[in-house]
Amino acid sequence: MTTNEALDIIFDFIPTKILRRLKKQGLYQPILDQEANTSAKLYDYLTPVQLKLQEINYSKLAPTLIPLLNKGATLEIGCGSGDLLKRLALARFRPLYGLDRQPWLLQRAKDKLKSYKKINFYHSRLEDFDWQKLPLLKNVILNNFWELLNKDTCRNFLENLKICLDDKSLVVIGPYQNQRRTAKRIEAQRLLRTELNFTFQYPFYKKFAASGYLAKIVILNYQPYFILRRKTPFN
Repeated sequence: MTTNEALDIIFDFIPTKILRRLKKQGLYQPILDQEANTSAKLYDYLTPVQLKLQEINYSKLAPTLIPLLNKGATLEIGCGSGDLLKRLALARFRPLYGLDRQPWLLQRAKDKLKSYKKINFYHSRLEDFDWQKLPLLKNVILNNFWELLNKDTCRNFLENLKICLDDKSLVVIGPYQNQRRTAKRIEAQRLLRTELNFTFQYPFYKKFAASGYLAKIVILNYQPYFILRRKTPFN
């Protein structure tokens, strides 16, 4: 197995035609050059065209997610181009906050939501964000990138976030892929770590109780998600 073949295996969640276009545009190059050593870091090297091809449509997830949320202040971490935020705005959630590390995606989100009031955007990595900027949040949503964070980042985030939560606030994290990995995928990830020092994903951090949270699993759009609440002395 070559490194390019290993990359094809771990990026096989991208539709074939789109992946082929992304590869022609240099998707793998920062990894092959050992400049991006994680999937999260790879986002810093993606061009606007590459990012646009990966935009997420929340038309299926949103109808199952939104009824579970508290009305009020809601933060989406990794908000991308703002598709979910727009659906939340249409459902009259206010105020809304979007956090993303990619300025180009944030600009697309701002353009998409410019006619809505009480929406704020922050350009920052999760690891660097100042949580004191935010008020009390009723909901926090992290979709599709929890496994890109190592356990220390996850623990620090869950600890720092507490200043924005009360005992009724909800934190939605997922989806949780609990299936066994194939031998081919395991070998591909091992090869990339050995040859290129590249980690595609980390084990899904779910020691939420140790971080001071109550957790339950719900099914959203046929996939399991964790919903967390901060523990209080009364729980």
